[in-house]
Order: sequence, then structure tokens, then C-alpha cells
Amino acid sequence: MRSINSRFSGSRNSRWQWAALVVAAFTLASCGGGSGGSGFDEGRFGSTCPILSGGGTSVDSSVSPSCVGCSVNSPANAIDGNGDTFATLAMPANSAGSVALRGVAQDGVIFAAGSSLGMVHSIAYGQSTGLLIALNTYLDGIQQESFTFNSGAGSSDQSPSSPGTATFSSSMQFDAVELNFTRASGTGEVTARLHLLCAG
Repeated sequence: MRSINSRFSGSRNSRWQWAALVVAAFTLASCGGGSGGSGFDEGRFGSTCPILSGGGTSVDSSVSPSCVGCSVNSPANAIDGNGDTFATLAMPANSAGSVALRGVAQDGVIFAAGSSLGMVHSIAYGQSTGLLIALNTYLDGIQQESFTFNSGAGSSDQSPSSPGTATFSSSMQFDAVELNFTRASGTGEVTARLHLLCAG
């Protein structure tokens, strides 16, 4: 289990002061604070989707080699605490494979079993065969659980000006949340606008 002081050296008082600052920053971010007064109402998501941002929170993205033309743009926007911005995961028409974006909590933060996880999103997708949109949890880089947001064929279109939420309850500990979508084939573009990742 990682320690919150594992990458910090100095006096004992300095270490405790640093740890207190990190915890305070994370608590503020988790409650939807620090958004810079945007027009987006983070407050309405706070009770069911505590925002994952602040401190040493980091983000990673990936595209499978088979997913021709697929991309992840502005990934850091998913953990900036500002719902007016968003990361974009895109899969062009007729492409197949997977696209993913993962937000990782700062060192020392592990969410207990029973914690909420989710996302604030505006996802648009065309007709797809075997389209799977899922939220996955990880602990120290090892996948723990997978929660299906959408599966099968179908289509949807949601405006970024009116995003929705998807939340789940974990049954295992985790320190990272990942949005992943995968399909075998399709005729329509898939675009996931990820405004915020949630954990807490």
C-alpha cells in the first residue's frame, strides 16, 4: 500500500504539513470546489458524483493499435475540476478497437469498497455492432471491476451543454477510474466527451 509521504523528504513537521495540504486540496476538489466559477453547475453532481481532481491526480489515455483514426484529445480536462471543459475520446465510422481514458488519484489515496465512481459526460454514438461503453476501476494498475454504461447496438446523441451522469457503487477498493469504449465494427462515429471523472 502506497504512503502519502513516499515521494517526500524533509522534516517530520514539513511532511505532516504537506500531507495536510494534499488532503485539504483533495477534499475541496471532491466536493466540487475550485472550478473557477464556471457556468457549469458542479454542485448538482456533488452528492452522487464527487469530482476526482486536485493534488497529484493524474490522467492516462490509450488507443488500441487496431483502432485506426481513433484518438483521445485534451485528456487532462477530465480531471481539472471544471465541468465546462472536457476530454474527447473519438472513434471514426467503420473503425474497431478500443479507446480509454483513466484518472488516477494522488499517491496514498485509495477509495474504500462501497465508494461511488462515475463520470459527467455527453456521449454521442452512431449505429454500432457490439459497442461496449464501460467504467473500470483499478488499484495499483490492476483492474478491479467493470461497470457497463452501454452495450449492444443503438445510437444516441447528447449535447455538451446538457451533460448527464453515470454512477456506480464499488464492491472493491480502487485508486483509479477509467472510461473505456470498445466495438467490433460499426457504421457511425463514437464520440465521448468526458467532462469530469468521479470517485469518493
